[in-house]
Amino acid sequence: MVLLGVAGVSARIRLVALGVAAVSLVVPVVVEALTANLYGFWWQGRYTLPLAVGLPMLLAAPAGSVVPPALAARLVPGFAGLAAVGQFLSLWVVLVRFVSGSAHPLNPLSGPWTPPGGAVTVLALGLAGCAFWALALARASRHVAAE
Repeated sequence: MVLLGVAGVSARIRLVALGVAAVSLVVPVVVEALTANLYGFWWQGRYTLPLAVGLPMLLAAPAGSVVPPALAARLVPGFAGLAAVGQFLSLWVVLVRFVSGSAHPLNPLSGPWTPPGGAVTVLALGLAGCAFWALALARASRHVAAE
């Protein structure tokens, strides 16, 4: 699917796709290398999904020619916002599970375990990442509609 997508996009999009693919491959390796002595090898493929999901989305852009640009410019920001909210809520629920267990209230800020940097830092970074991707998709859809 990725190879077919690469065939139908501009050189600029190919370069961005290469960057997304590199980040998806490099981040797990770097995180594992930095923490293997402390925690062992713990990274699972599902942890890479939020990074790697951008690749097929980016390369699906040529398929967007089926949808009128004006309609896409109105729909994409809403879908991007919903996806960002869903991703952040997923992070919240998983953080609650790890911090205080499944039988506790939905408060990831109090519990016997805290993630490196603290739960507030994890939530702030998660919120910033979700907002960044939602705004980037919304901006890209406006750019496509203007072409």
